[in-house]
Amino acid sequence: MSKEENKNEDTKSKKSHHSKKSHSMSHSKNPEKEEKTNNDVANPSIEQPSIVNVNVMQEKICATHSQSLKYYCDTCEEPICYECTVQGPHNSQMHRAITLSEAFGNRYSSIQNTIANPIAKKREKICMQMQKLTIRIEEIKKVKEIIERDIRCEYSGMLERLRSSEGIKLAMLNHEMCDLQQDMDKIEAIVMHMSAVSREKDVIGFLTIFVKLYEDIENILAKPLRTEIAINPMDLPRELTEKRKLCADALNIENALKFKNDIIWKMINDTKQEEAISFKALEEETKKEFDKWALLTDKFANELSKFENVICRFCGVAMNGKTLNEDCSYNNVNEPPSVLEGVPKEFYGKKRHYFAKQA
Repeated sequence: MSKEENKNEDTKSKKSHHSKKSHSMSHSKNPEKEEKTNNDVANPSIEQPSIVNVNVMQEKICATHSQSLKYYCDTCEEPICYECTVQGPHNSQMHRAITLSEAFGNRYSSIQNTIANPIAKKREKICMQMQKLTIRIEEIKKVKEIIERDIRCEYSGMLERLRSSEGIKLAMLNHEMCDLQQDMDKIEAIVMHMSAVSREKDVIGFLTIFVKLYEDIENILAKPLRTEIAINPMDLPRELTEKRKLCADALNIENALKFKNDIIWKMINDTKQEEAISFKALEEETKKEFDKWALLTDKFANELSKFENVICRFCGVAMNGKTLNEDCSYNNVNEPPSVLEGVPKEFYGKKRHYFAKQA
């Protein structure tokens, strides 16, 4: 018996060793597949999401019955286990249980269809709107650059004109300053000559330059001195101030135009209201007038109806516009052989029709 047991144990150990070896060889034969499967479990969003998500869900345990989640309640929208469909709480007819694969397939296809149709269209619209916004941003930048360039050109021109005006005024003042400086130099030269003469007592030298000194003194005294400065700094061009004033005036004009438009619109609305009131009153008066004419028409119609079937009692002719003023050929005897009923005696022999309703 001990030999048999040993033999059996050796056989079992060989089988287990062979199974382990075959299992390890199967793993070693397809390591890429094993690695891919592991990667799929680790990253369920990559490669075949339906199978991966189902496997992940199957690994979770039901909180109520501590069993694997193999089903899905389509009513409650939550994964459940088998005991949930038997013992509850998902065991009534109100709950519809399906497999995880079916639930995942339905919802995944629904999301895919939504992405393929409405979401794709919405994404396309969003992309188009983003492109429009990008184009508008570029347009704003370009327009800003154009306006900025115009402002720089305008203000550079304003600065250039200001500097030109400043140069002209300074040149005129510097010219006048040079003239005054020359006169001042001549006076200083005369004073220096007189100081040298008084100091050195050079009589001959003084008499030699006397005529020139006297002429210079006369010229200096005779030359008029302008005490007023004609050039005013306030004459410098103030284009920026003028433009600001123009802008303020334009704003005031715009406000005035707006006020005028408001008044005009108010007058138009008031006129429309008055016209509506007048039209309503005229319509009422017209209706009253038409009602009066309708009453008169009915009255005249009733009066005219009285003259229907009216004939001459003598000759029997019907009354109309022609026979009304004609003579009656039968009413020519003062005393007819037979007296007509309803005809007064004074009408006999008058050669006129006597009209009355036909009996």
